[in-house]
Amino acid sequence: MFACLRNERAVTSRLLPMLMLVVSPSVLLGADVSAERMRQVYDAVKTPFKYGVVIRGEDHKPVDCPSVFRCGQKWYMIYVCMNQVGYETHLAESNDLLSWKPLGKIMSFRKQGWDAWQADGGVALCDPTWGGSCELQSYDGKYWLSYIGGALQGYEPDPLAIGIAWTRTPTAVHEWTRIAENPVLSREQPDVREFEKETLYKSQIIWDKTETLGAPFVMYYNGKLRGGYERIGMAVSKDMLHWQRLGREPVIANGESKQQGISGDPQIVRMGDLWVMFYFGAYWGPTICDTFACSTDLVHWTKWTGPNLTEPTDKPWDKNAAHKPWLLKHDGVVYHFYCACGDKGRVIALATSKEFPPPRPVKQIPAGCLDAVHVSDDEAWEPQGEQTSTGGGSEGRVYRHALPGGWFSWKLNVQPVQANRLVCTYWGGDPDRAFDILIDGVKLARQTVNHDRPGQFIDVEYTIPAELTKGKAAVTVKFQSRAGKVAGGVYGCRIPLTAAELPQRKIIPAIIGGKDVPSESPGTNRTLLPAAK
Repeated sequence: MFACLRNERAVTSRLLPMLMLVVSPSVLLGADVSAERMRQVYDAVKTPFKYGVVIRGEDHKPVDCPSVFRCGQKWYMIYVCMNQVGYETHLAESNDLLSWKPLGKIMSFRKQGWDAWQADGGVALCDPTWGGSCELQSYDGKYWLSYIGGALQGYEPDPLAIGIAWTRTPTAVHEWTRIAENPVLSREQPDVREFEKETLYKSQIIWDKTETLGAPFVMYYNGKLRGGYERIGMAVSKDMLHWQRLGREPVIANGESKQQGISGDPQIVRMGDLWVMFYFGAYWGPTICDTFACSTDLVHWTKWTGPNLTEPTDKPWDKNAAHKPWLLKHDGVVYHFYCACGDKGRVIALATSKEFPPPRPVKQIPAGCLDAVHVSDDEAWEPQGEQTSTGGGSEGRVYRHALPGGWFSWKLNVQPVQANRLVCTYWGGDPDRAFDILIDGVKLARQTVNHDRPGQFIDVEYTIPAELTKGKAAVTVKFQSRAGKVAGGVYGCRIPLTAAELPQRKIIPAIIGGKDVPSESPGTNRTLLPAAK
């Protein structure tokens, strides 16, 4: 058992009153929270300083849904990644809540069963005390999470249901154990409520040791109607394995007049005598943002109607959305982690109550590469150029290109005593592109792309001669527009570590050193490979 985490004895709960399971939460006792108290909460949790992006997906994959806990002197984040065909759950660690290192997957695709292709997890039973330990609490000698599971591939395909998983080592990279009782909540169950009949989404579970509702474990989650309207409801449990819905109606709803929009991804904390629920809103207000509500009884909630906690700003990384909250207070500073959507794709960003220096760009280089540009967030590769920009392209990936007459470059690490391989990824359906590739100002190749492989990415390999890298730790790779054409888009640019045997296949026409070269002529330094994964 981890000494750094709270090891609580399993609780013995009294049975839930049957009445509690059938009455609407709206008729249970609970007073509105005053406007003054709501303003005090807002002032206590607001985070006006946007720090920047703290987690991004490998190979430009979207990441989402942060939840954070502490163990000893380290912090850990559980988050999800859209890995090609569905959600998988990952773990990262940090020493200071600002700089994060991805560690690996803790919930992978099972490829069979009700949760074959979706596993979107978030921590359960985290100490809810505002400004408290932020540690996980163990129940029955285990540490717990709840997750969205689904059998279909794609982005959140209906139906989704809620499952439970556990581990004895929550800071280790290994698969969490999914319980046999899964799914614990689904649309197929006979007590499913009207607002959740299409699908169930993100949940959070708190441990209420006063058993305000007659059970220690309380879950909040958003459910969806067939028309797409999402609201937040409740369920309770006495053992983390068997769950019963509480009430017939949602406890948080917005957009009621038009029956549209999303209220979702709740996080619950305890602030004095108040419970505070952070959640996100979308499509019922002017922005996609985070906000909050307060309650004295966990059932009756007063919604905040003042300024949003986060919302899109002029920061390029969250110009489209700033949502899906996880907030904590540590050493007097409030940290607000959220999913940001903007020029970096879908990433996890941070806002704080205290201003910190902006993060220094850090390279996240995949295994098997000496260097690899993360095009959606390429500051660490010192991008330069004229008439250049990034944009969202095919299959959700980000490219960089330059308009006619423009150029762009990156600085990449190389091996200083040998020839290096440079592999660039293009979209085979791009039309009428022509550009030169230069290494420290010396022309390496002339590249064209013109509907050569519609509907797929193509990797093209170039050999950088040893004389261009001799004695150098890094080189500048430049893409120069030519003949009035667009340069790029380039979706990836990497220096592999080792030379592998590659299939020699017919490739798109090459122009090397300004002269046409037949596709399969000896000496051609370009090979078409499968698209980068």
